[in-house]
Amino acid sequence: MFSSQSSQSPLQRTNDRHSSMERRLVALRNHCSPTMKEASAHSLDITFNAIDVNHTAGETYCSKSLESSSSECCSCSHRKTSTSTTNSSPQVSSSSPSSSASTSYQARPIEPSDYEKGYLTLLSQLTTVGDISRENFLKRLSQLDPNTYRIVVIEDPKSHRIVAAATVFVEKKFVHECGSVGHIEDVVVDANVRGQHLGVKVIEACKQFAQEQGCYKTILDCSEKNVKFYEKCGFVRKEIQMRFDHEH
Repeated sequence: MFSSQSSQSPLQRTNDRHSSMERRLVALRNHCSPTMKEASAHSLDITFNAIDVNHTAGETYCSKSLESSSSECCSCSHRKTSTSTTNSSPQVSSSSPSSSASTSYQARPIEPSDYEKGYLTLLSQLTTVGDISRENFLKRLSQLDPNTYRIVVIEDPKSHRIVAAATVFVEKKFVHECGSVGHIEDVVVDANVRGQHLGVKVIEACKQFAQEQGCYKTILDCSEKNVKFYEKCGFVRKEIQMRFDHEH
């Protein structure tokens, strides 16, 4: 014959122990003097020292003890403080961007200081330049209308030397209802930095300038070996160049 206690579930047995402890606490308070009763409201409480949940058996058991008000307040305060002050901010990665990133080159209009930065030296890799003083360099720049003529350059950010350049100018016409045509010339990239698409950068800058000036087309002349490069830039083979050299 089985006892009624053995037929109880683990949860029922836990509830019975909890009720028994509460009855003992009430009886203890009733036997105290008025002064002790007032103090007991602060000094007596039920503290759960350990809670263990056995998921397999489905049992929960608690051990209870009476503690003084000072120790209870301290323990509660400690638990609340340790919970509320936990630093939940995300960690900041200490990794830094890769230092091996490729150098960035930007196309821009020519400046007077580009005389010292080797613009003319770069042009000499393309054709004959001659001996041009700084005074003559600045004089020529002043003669160029910024609305119809632009020299595009790329400066190496490390050496501060001009490493790529191209020129675009706008021809005003009567055909196509007083249309305009862009002409690109003097395209050159320093031999030491070729293969980094700097030629594409200066060509695109020239095309953009011609577009902004309302040109209906942009044309250029090139050698046979450079045809594929300009085709990659969007140009198509058209007609044949004819040339006449003037004598001076």
